[in-house]
Amino acid sequence: GCVITVRNKSNKTIKVGVNPHSASGDPGANYGQLSPGEVGIYDVRYPGLSEIILHNHFNPAQKFKVIYGEGCK
Repeated sequence: GCVITVRNKSNKTIKVGVNPHSASGDPGANYGQLSPGEVGIYDVRYPGLSEIILHNHFNPAQKFKVIYGEGCK
């Protein structure tokens, strides 16, 4: 499968969102919130993309890129 694991290593709750950030709601799926220490498993495939940037909706400067492998495109 094409899933990623996100672990919240901070001491604050985060909300995983898809870039570009929008205060009224990010594009794509609602991945929900992760409490400190919690782990989320997400399928982040979107047709036509080879990579995606995710961020913390509560602090959009905190972001990371997911590059799809051959089996996930």
